[in-house]
Amino acid sequence: LRQKIKEITDETDKITKEIENHSQNLAQFSNMQIMYEDREEQVRNLECELADRNIAMDKIRSGSDIEELQNCIREYAMKNKQFAEETDMMFLRKSQEEKILIQIEQQIHEIHENNERKINELSPDKLEQYKELMLRNRQLREECDQIQPHIDQEMDQIAMITAQRNANNLNDEYAMMENQLGKLSRLLKSLNEEDEISRLEPAEMQKRMLAKVKADNKQSGEMDEIIKSLKADKTR
Repeated sequence: LRQKIKEITDETDKITKEIENHSQNLAQFSNMQIMYEDREEQVRNLECELADRNIAMDKIRSGSDIEELQNCIREYAMKNKQFAEETDMMFLRKSQEEKILIQIEQQIHEIHENNERKINELSPDKLEQYKELMLRNRQLREECDQIQPHIDQEMDQIAMITAQRNANNLNDEYAMMENQLGKLSRLLKSLNEEDEISRLEPAEMQKRMLAKVKADNKQSGEMDEIIKSLKADKTR
């Protein structure tokens, strides 16, 4: 158990470092992206200005009218201004999206740290119980994944038998499979309940787990009484 706790702690530390490195890389990438986009915008503006100057020089060489040349300059200046405004809006939207992404990364990191803090604040016996429940949680998930295909298979067979039972004498087999499906469904429900309980806070987890154990014991006792009664009727 101590080895398991150590492995979980080491894995938690590893994930924490990976998140921190990822956040730092993301921030560095965002800064470099901003610098790149700023330089790219400057290049586009200079290219537009150069194109306008070339057009103006062509018109001057061809002897165009001064008023026509001024109108052309104003038209291109307006287009450049509109293009610059659209570029600024795109840059602003991208910058806002990057900020939101960084905030989400920070929130994930804070949630992870908060969970680690809560775990570290547990008493040794509670911490051991928590580790056991986390291990049980993983086992339950694996069991659920293994059981679900069997339930799906039973459902398919029941559907097929339901379609045929009016024409064939399969009532006994149908009842047996339906009973088997009921058992599997109850088992899956129990596993899902335990999985849900294992996700709760330690105090609530212990309370819910105790209540479930009592309920299971009560149900088991009732089933034992029913079985005893059936056996007694059979021997008469």
